[in-house]
Amino acid sequence: MKFDVTHLNLKDLLRALVANAKPKGFGEKIYEDSIDRGENVQSVSEEEMAVFFSEFDAMTEGMCRIVDYYKGMPIKLDLTKNDNGQIIASSTSYDVAHGAFEYLKTLLTYFVLDEIIIIDRSTHHSVDFGQDISHQEHARFLKTFVEDANRVAYEFGYYWKLDPRHRCYESFRI
Repeated sequence: MKFDVTHLNLKDLLRALVANAKPKGFGEKIYEDSIDRGENVQSVSEEEMAVFFSEFDAMTEGMCRIVDYYKGMPIKLDLTKNDNGQIIASSTSYDVAHGAFEYLKTLLTYFVLDEIIIIDRSTHHSVDFGQDISHQEHARFLKTFVEDANRVAYEFGYYWKLDPRHRCYESFRI
C-alpha cells in the first residue's frame, strides 16, 4: 500500500514504526546486544533522527530509504518526495518484514484516522498473513477495512478514506 504522509510528522512516523517493530533473524542478536548495553531499543533519539532524515530533507524530489534496520529491527522506511511537495510512503517492505497490514496497524495505533491517507490500496504479492492465526484474522479484518474505504478527492488527486464508523475500526480501537 502507499500512503500520503505529507502532513504527518515524519519523525513521529519513524518512532511509531520502531515502537511496533520486532527484531528478525540475525537482528535478534543485535537487538539483545543493544539492550545489554542499556540502549533504548524502542525509541529513536533526536540525534539519530537528524542523521536519518538529513539526505531526505536535502532532496527536492526522489525516493530515499530513511532507515533500513534499527537496532536489529527491520524498519525499511521508504519515502518519495514529489516535485509538487507530496511525500509518499510505501508499506511493502515493512509489511514483508512484519506481516500483512502491520504498517497500517501502526498508523491506526499512533495517528488520528483523518491523518491516514491511502493513495494505493494494493498490497505486494510477497506480503503474507503469516503463520499466527490471530495475526491472520487481524490482517483480514484490516484488509476488509481498507477494501470498504471511500474514494475521496483531495489536493493531490484521490485517496481512500477509512470510515471511523466501520465495524473493523470500532473493534480495532477497543
